[in-house]
Amino acid sequence: MVLAETVETGGGSAGKRRAVLDAAMMLFVEQGYAFASMEEVARRAGVAKQTVYNHFGSKKALFEAIVEQICDELMATVNLDPSHEAPPAVVLEDFACRFVRLMVEPVSIGLFRLLAAEAHRFPELSEAVFRSGPDRVLANLARYLQAQHQAGRLEVSDPALSAEMLMGSLRGNLELKALFSGADKLTAINGDADRLDRYARHCVQMFLTAHAMPATAG
Repeated sequence: MVLAETVETGGGSAGKRRAVLDAAMMLFVEQGYAFASMEEVARRAGVAKQTVYNHFGSKKALFEAIVEQICDELMATVNLDPSHEAPPAVVLEDFACRFVRLMVEPVSIGLFRLLAAEAHRFPELSEAVFRSGPDRVLANLARYLQAQHQAGRLEVSDPALSAEMLMGSLRGNLELKALFSGADKLTAINGDADRLDRYARHCVQMFLTAHAMPATAG
């Protein structure tokens, strides 16, 4: 007896592709790369298994597409315009609050754990993730800091190093705590938005103090 195929969800090709990506991301985070099956991805996405293969070809290609999507969404969330005219405190605090909230989201933490676990299996992908995600954020932040230095708003002699300094302080112990938290604790961390924002603003204030323009003699 031939079993009936999964009844597919609507939304056209683009909608099905997005449904597959969303389902696969959650499955990879929950079960890891090795145990996640294309059959289960199809079931969760509400599409036929062949539809998954038509869009991505293989589990490895699907995994790579997920990582690319996450990196693009990361950049869209924490993008900085170097020509922004608002005071650096306003711009950087907004950036820091958005970044910190994104950093501790369960999906972000799950993806971080997954990539760390699979780095040996996909070394080229891991390097690509760093180039497409953290490295792009750092480069974007460094360009902003350089522009602020040239405008005389901040004293930043080494924009790349200062960008690493700020990102390192934002990650800090908070990211480690989130990475080593169970589901309930991670939910509690995400639920305290005020604390996350205070943490982000404190990091920025310390950074701005370290990069304040020197006082001129009166």
